[in-house]
Amino acid sequence: MKPADAVYSFIESWYGGSVLPEDGYSSEQLAAIDPSLGQRLPKCVLEWYRTAAGRFNLAAGCIHLVEPAELAIEDELVTLYHDPHAGLLAGLRASDLTNDNPPVVDGIDADSELYPSFWDFALALVIADRLSVDDVAADVRGIRIPRILVVGKSLREAIQKDFSLLPINPLRSYPIPDGERSDLYSSGDILALTDGPNWATMTARTPEAWRELEAFVARHGEPGDPYAHATWLNS
Repeated sequence: MKPADAVYSFIESWYGGSVLPEDGYSSEQLAAIDPSLGQRLPKCVLEWYRTAAGRFNLAAGCIHLVEPAELAIEDELVTLYHDPHAGLLAGLRASDLTNDNPPVVDGIDADSELYPSFWDFALALVIADRLSVDDVAADVRGIRIPRILVVGKSLREAIQKDFSLLPINPLRSYPIPDGERSDLYSSGDILALTDGPNWATMTARTPEAWRELEAFVARHGEPGDPYAHATWLNS
């Protein structure tokens, strides 16, 4: 399996179809990349811009893609995404541009690798979009997407016990306090993101899985546990 396959497979499975031509940037838009940089950018980055980057420009409603015309090397870094709210900068080191699938690093501390490869970062990006409870980030095709934001220590502990931990670092759209963890979990067609000691965001791929999710919340939630219920967005 190619490194990109996991990303496109997730999009196809969790968004109801393969990427469409309008999901990426046009040839004319990509031509705006500085020629001296465009010749150095790894093929994986150019492929992402061409196939899907335009669609996932707002993961979790906050994380913004740097437009093709604005791509540049500054302080030995090519910034790809930024989040002004969390102070997140994610990009590629200039020294890694010869790598076919380079690591994505922290734009503030380039020695800190956020993801071991660009395609790992792209997968985290689309998962973050799928788990967003922000209407701004709802799928642009009008596909009905169920999401739920739950609060409660008992629910978080049940997720940790009954779900499988995914080996991928969640993409943060806001800072998490020192000493606390943020992890991704799955169980069949249900995804969950745990934040700190009490918060979790959950989503399901099918209506059947959504009913399982609701039953899970009802079964493990304690009396008085609050939760914000975002059912079928764009329905």
